[in-house]
Amino acid sequence: MKKVFIILTLMIGVTCNVQSETTDNDYLQIMEKTVRDTICDVFSIPKSKWPRRYPPMSSSDTIFIKRIDENESKLKFENLNETLNKYASLKGIKVSNFNEYSEKTPSEKRLPYSVFESYSHYLIKELIPDLKGVSSIGNHGYGHSFSDDDILRIHPNRQGNIKLSFYNFNLGQNGKSIMLQPATRGCTAAVTAMLIYDAGGKINLKRMRKRNLGNDELMLKDFDLAGFQGLATNNFTLEELAQSIKSHGPAIVGVNRGIGGHSIIVDDVQDDYITIRDPAHGWMIDIKPDSLQFEPTCLHISKKVEES
Repeated sequence: MKKVFIILTLMIGVTCNVQSETTDNDYLQIMEKTVRDTICDVFSIPKSKWPRRYPPMSSSDTIFIKRIDENESKLKFENLNETLNKYASLKGIKVSNFNEYSEKTPSEKRLPYSVFESYSHYLIKELIPDLKGVSSIGNHGYGHSFSDDDILRIHPNRQGNIKLSFYNFNLGQNGKSIMLQPATRGCTAAVTAMLIYDAGGKINLKRMRKRNLGNDELMLKDFDLAGFQGLATNNFTLEELAQSIKSHGPAIVGVNRGIGGHSIIVDDVQDDYITIRDPAHGWMIDIKPDSLQFEPTCLHISKKVEES
């Protein structure tokens, strides 16, 4: 593979010289990291060394209408779009230019910044689909449920995914479902949906779409409406949690880390790692055991309710 010398010019006004030779594939990886970081800057997302996804804005989310500087916002998205178009050209991906997408020209003086942001969303969806749901109008912002240092590895997904309405479920190598929560505060809907799907049940999509915050009572109701019994157990140590999972299967646990109160699924507890499914980023990961501080009450999905 041929060697190339990299000079990266970031469209946020910074020139970065990489003082080494590298392969074309390395160059693409560096450019993708640059693009991801630029998107994070524009949408006020904390940067990460891991390829995280983030929940989309939903009709159930709280929208934050703020005063903005039109010219500043317009320039911000113009720069982002220029970066994204350069990345598309580098990868050989055909995307519509601004005029084709919006039927307007960037030179129009009264063109609102929202037109440029809309074009940004189109380009992100085409080029970095993992980040297609990011938005600048959410009231709760973005965060990381577990820090970069907490994470040991990401479990790979199987090829392809399962389409349920407009939601995508990935399957892990172990066959378990992995879902990105459907809204900023839709974690409780996502964790019950994954366990219901794994148990062969039908997910109530309408109920999932409307979820904004939740509690144990709502999650147990999710199981009940899907025809399953829910089981609550109290576990105060990792050893007790491990035994509960061994006896009753994966557990929904409450944690309170970088994004506040949050629900995840714990699949396995070992001495040197814990395997979780985290809907905040739509992945299955191994974390360090001391990274999991959890609420005592844990929920399991139990046997299907027999119809009388």
